[in-house]
Amino acid sequence: MKKLIALPILAFAVACSTGPQKVENGLNVDLTFEGISDQTVKLVESTDTGIHVIDSSYIRMGAVSFYTAALESPRAVFVKFDSIRKPVYLFLDKGDITINVTGSADEYEYTVAGGSHSEAFSSYQAAKKEFSMEMNKLRSAYEEAQSIGDSITIIHLSEQADALYEKNKRNMADIAKGAGAFGAQIALNELYDADPMLLDSIYANIPAMYGKAQAVSELKNRIETLNRVAIGEPYVDFAQNDTTGKPMYLSENLGRYTLIDFWASWCGPCRAENPNVVAAYNKHKDNGFTVIGVSLDENKANWLKAIEDDELTWAHMSDLKGWGNEGAALYAVRAIPQNVMIDENGIIVAKNLREQELQDWLDSHL
Repeated sequence: MKKLIALPILAFAVACSTGPQKVENGLNVDLTFEGISDQTVKLVESTDTGIHVIDSSYIRMGAVSFYTAALESPRAVFVKFDSIRKPVYLFLDKGDITINVTGSADEYEYTVAGGSHSEAFSSYQAAKKEFSMEMNKLRSAYEEAQSIGDSITIIHLSEQADALYEKNKRNMADIAKGAGAFGAQIALNELYDADPMLLDSIYANIPAMYGKAQAVSELKNRIETLNRVAIGEPYVDFAQNDTTGKPMYLSENLGRYTLIDFWASWCGPCRAENPNVVAAYNKHKDNGFTVIGVSLDENKANWLKAIEDDELTWAHMSDLKGWGNEGAALYAVRAIPQNVMIDENGIIVAKNLREQELQDWLDSHL
């Protein structure tokens, strides 16, 4: 997961008689609300140790404000409400920023004006909303086709969904390239399976003045990690406990070809792909193909039950740290399922082989 540094304790200028006062050359956030009232509002940031509350206030007369000194670097923060699950997502550093929230507690939208990244942020919001709407339409049609067993329509809708995803990835990359430090955050949030060349093209467009921003530093580290585990590079060995609690290295279980499979019991797409991996394993295990499952679970009982239920008879390991899995971090895993194929010489020869592509690749190599 993203590792964001905690914001420093912020001093909010408050005049005794007139209320909060804007800070010159600072970060001044004014929120107005239409249809939402009687809520405690918190300005928070996600940190390594959980949710850090920067400041909190209460909506009075349809408005609330947070005034502070400029942040030392741009960063992602959230405005969370007392009884509303959906937060307002922001990327802030300095400037006078106005946020208008409209709707109800169940469903609302918001616009952001002002600040050094608001234009890029608005473009990002619009693209994200369009993608979500189009994908929801495809999802509804897919579920309907499933309910009547229309396999031809299911295939066509799957192809449309793949094309839509690729289109959204291109759109997000284009926005990120012109978004300054916010471009790094877009890349981390939306381009989780992008190759290092695309990410590097985004990083190259970020002004040097933002080099110390957490998102920018993290994007740089991600590019370096992806380059270390790119196709053609040697695999990175690591150890985690197996299902009995005994430490096990990847290198102890290598075959002629080894699929390092990053998954979790709670991951629906992972569980849906497992029968395909089982079929590939059973077909090719006598020819030197093996699998090592690396689980991003936190609950050991759930992990073990999924292994048994899905009949995953190969070697398994996990540190039970969820998204904090240290082995997954070595391979820059930000979404699952993901996998890496390595050959008998320890060289990475393929990535993210799934469904029929996995079967075809193994058929051609074994």
